[in-house]
Amino acid sequence: MWRINGRISFVNEQENWYAKFNWIQQKDDFQISFTGPLGETELQISQIDKHILLKTPSGETSSDDLEQLLFQETGWKFPVTSLRYWSQG
Repeated sequence: MWRINGRISFVNEQENWYAKFNWIQQKDDFQISFTGPLGETELQISQIDKHILLKTPSGETSSDDLEQLLFQETGWKFPVTSLRYWSQG
């Protein structure tokens, strides 16, 4: 098991979004939480047994394709799967 905490920003033509993140990984399962400036959870992504769940304040959605789900729900192209290996070095 490993954990990473940090800050991240997403910037595109329509918006700027800044958050703190907390990533907990255990084997292939993980949970990534993004919190806003006041500490409220804005987005939570989790994978358990290859099933992806994305939670926002307005509800939750599930899928088997993490990057596609993230793009569909947020408009972000964010390589979460690749970042796991990058963060471990």
